Amino acid sequence: DSRAALVEVRDAGKPIVVYIHGWGNGNNKIHRRLRCLEDDYGVRTVGFAWPSKGRPPRKQQDKAKRSIEFLSDFLVDLARVGFEKKKVTLLTHSMGNYVMQMLAEHGSEAQKTPLKVFERWVLMAADVSWDHHRQWIAGDFMPTDRWVIHREPDMVLDAAEGLDNHIDDARRLGRGGSTAAGGQAETNYLDCTSIRAANGITTSHSYFLGKQLDKNDVMRGAFEQMLQCKKVKVDKLKTVNRPSTSKASFLFAATERSK
Repeated sequence: DSRAALVEVRDAGKPIVVYIHGWGNGNNKIHRRLRCLEDDYGVRTVGFAWPSKGRPPRKQQDKAKRSIEFLSDFLVDLARVGFEKKKVTLLTHSMGNYVMQMLAEHGSEAQKTPLKVFERWVLMAADVSWDHHRQWIAGDFMPTDRWVIHREPDMVLDAAEGLDNHIDDARRLGRGGSTAAGGQAETNYLDCTSIRAANGITTSHSYFLGKQLDKNDVMRGAFEQMLQCKKVKVDKLKTVNRPSTSKASFLFAATERSK
């Protein structure tokens, strides 16, 4: 049963990644992603599936909001089998970040309390508003060790902004903001924009998986440290901005360190 599967993951002796997928993912694709994460980063995985298939994509936001009760029940199950005693990273990809936004904004205290099982939260290529994210990302019960991973050439988020171009906050968090000052003061921001296709990274929306990282050991290492709940060694990343007003917020460019 599901509890036995969670116990097996808990006792595997590896860091754990809980993955919340984005728009248009069926069970087969989710399982492939989980296997890739385990193979690429040496972790064990648990996935939360929400009804993300259908068009247009923006209609799926209603389904994301209706999923927060099920997400809360899922988190309670993780807590009951002792995940909070392990090193557990929450990885939210694309519109999976919108599911978390709905939990932050509309969930009850009881629904959000189980988020304490997570030691770290990685927001990968987030399909949520850049301008609005500061209002909910650091809310009560949200994981405090947060990493926003963003890059400018992202074909999916570019299309998402095109669908939202009639509103003021169409800019997606997964494509970053115009300045470091626009970030949330206690959140880390990793800018992957300068990674070129020649280094194995294309305009893909899933640049944290598979062959795209084969030619970029710096990024593979950084993602591995994040997902294994290790200290992220930023000395191998070139710092482009470190806001002086923040104690914990950094904006890094994920490029090879200058020689």
